[in-house]
Amino acid sequence: MDIDGTLHPLTALWAGTTSGASSNVVIDGISVPKYRIREVSLGSEFDSLTVIPNYLCNNFASLQKIVLPSGLTQIGNYAFQNCTALSLVSLPSGLTQIGNYAFYNCRALSLASLPSGLTQIGTSAFQSCTALSDIDFNSLDVSSIDFSPSAFGGVKNISACTRRHATQALADAAIKFTGLSNWTVVINGA
Repeated sequence: MDIDGTLHPLTALWAGTTSGASSNVVIDGISVPKYRIREVSLGSEFDSLTVIPNYLCNNFASLQKIVLPSGLTQIGNYAFQNCTALSLVSLPSGLTQIGNYAFYNCRALSLASLPSGLTQIGTSAFQSCTALSDIDFNSLDVSSIDFSPSAFGGVKNISACTRRHATQALADAAIKFTGLSNWTVVINGA
């Protein structure tokens, strides 16, 4: 973990809640102000981790990068909400669920694609992620995705999104994108 430019080993996920008014988090028994955490790597020592807990890095405003474990299947609700500096996230290929508000207001976030096995994108999961620009939905089987219409609400810079055989929910979500210049949606294989 990078705290103010100094790397510290992370041997266990922090205990307790990081939501609410608390401005500190306890990591390996040490109380650390959230604003000092710049990077979290859940690399090989966390390969058996399949679920990112709710609120894991909620309100870590200085967090710029998170490395997620390769075996991850679910990102919990509010896990990275209000991580306004978070820009670098690579979603593991086995990820199936992104919780409600998981990346809400991560204003620097950019993603190239969503994992092909994704089955759920929660309410407001990427809402107000204003740096998102081009997202490729073509690898997704959207007919089987539980997709909240507000999942990408308030995202204004999407310039190119394409999805064939889209569901109505995805089409409704596309309408919420303000300023789309290139969106192609074909409902139910038409």
